[in-house]
Amino acid sequence: MYTERERDEVFNYLADKFSQRKDVLAVIQVGSGAIGYRDKYSDLDFAIIVDDTDINDIFKKTQEDVNNKYNVFFFDNMEERRLQLFLLDNYLELDIGYYTLNTLYARRENFKVVFDKTNQVEDLMKKSWLEIKEKNKGTTQEVNMKDVISFVDNELWYNVLHSVVAFNRKNKYRCYYELEQIKWYAMDLIAKRNNKESKRYRSIIELDKNELHKIDGLFIYPNNYDELSNYLNKALEIIFEEFNYWKDKDNISYIGNIDFYKNFIEQNK
Repeated sequence: MYTERERDEVFNYLADKFSQRKDVLAVIQVGSGAIGYRDKYSDLDFAIIVDDTDINDIFKKTQEDVNNKYNVFFFDNMEERRLQLFLLDNYLELDIGYYTLNTLYARRENFKVVFDKTNQVEDLMKKSWLEIKEKNKGTTQEVNMKDVISFVDNELWYNVLHSVVAFNRKNKYRCYYELEQIKWYAMDLIAKRNNKESKRYRSIIELDKNELHKIDGLFIYPNNYDELSNYLNKALEIIFEEFNYWKDKDNISYIGNIDFYKNFIEQNK
């Protein structure tokens, strides 16, 4: 496993190499490293601002710089995403995304400009974050909450129904699958209200303690029907509380009725 010192050495090496390249206009550190690494497991994430050089040539140059210095266990060039991924033999991961000034925007609030030959990058990042943070709800793409609510509203009955049926058929694995979907709805809705990223539960830990207290119980699966009933009722209360938040805030309507769900759960004990 790489050490923090080795990670710093890789960072400094790459920053120096990028600074010497004519096709690179600026380098931004993103991810946890932008605010002081979360811990010794944090990897390196870069956003590289380049000119209009062909992306294949840019990929090739970066690959040469990395390979000339380090042993690479795995790498991937994702041209369509303008992204390179390197995994070094000490398990340090390098994620390097490429942008032009015209396509640059902040995916997260925190970033650190390593160098900038244009003197425009910091302002562009701050401006773009202010424009998209509310629209994106902590994600990298604009979120339409009406669509999110509609999807959960349409799918929820299916998941509740089949979790109960599966449990009563003593198929706990199918039941737990349905509960996982229900848990995801609750987690995602809470995250979006708080403008936190829900993908892989990446930013859930950043929620305040009251929000975390709500969802902690959803990570303990039930062993009997009373526990299943309590699990489902708690999850439903969270989901419908979120539904009502968006109904009050943005007048987003929904069809589901929490009493209908709770009655079904009670009647199938």
